Amino acid sequence: MMAPGFRLVVPPWAAIVLRAAALALVVVWSGWAACRFGGFRIAYSPSVPLGVYRLVPGPVTRGDYVMFCPPPGTLVDDALRNLWLAPGECPAGTRHLMKRVVAEQGDHVVFRDDGVFVDGRRVPNSGCRTEDFRGIRLPRPRVRDLILGRDERVLMSLKGPESFDARYFGPITGNIVGRLKPVFTWEP
Repeated sequence: MMAPGFRLVVPPWAAIVLRAAALALVVVWSGWAACRFGGFRIAYSPSVPLGVYRLVPGPVTRGDYVMFCPPPGTLVDDALRNLWLAPGECPAGTRHLMKRVVAEQGDHVVFRDDGVFVDGRRVPNSGCRTEDFRGIRLPRPRVRDLILGRDERVLMSLKGPESFDARYFGPITGNIVGRLKPVFTWEP
């Protein structure tokens, strides 16, 4: 309780700053809640077009964007240690990855240094680097010529060799969290 005759005087600029801070807090919290509870995801890496996506249920087919966890193993351990992948909440200790499905069950896939080929056609921008930016040798898929089996998919970025994707770790089986439906995207 304030003493009689006491009046709190707030300069006009302080009121504007407090309102702006409160608004920023509401926007950040709302964005977090939409991602956490509404299935929305923000793509900020160059693996997929930058923007906002919604995680949706349903079958995954060639051409879909998906969110997945890389499978645990020595390859992912090396990727974390060499900073090719960021740490996160997946079972292997990485963040979820967002990529495009370029091949699925029954497709003939060939992994070569000059690109990834699906049923005889080269996937755009699928060339590989042999080393990372520090000169560390990048891995290659163990099996480089195969027909994809049940629930196997090749997941890649179509933007170039900077993305750590199937051209380095090969096809994955399962581990897909869901399809990503673009809500709002843009290209820089």
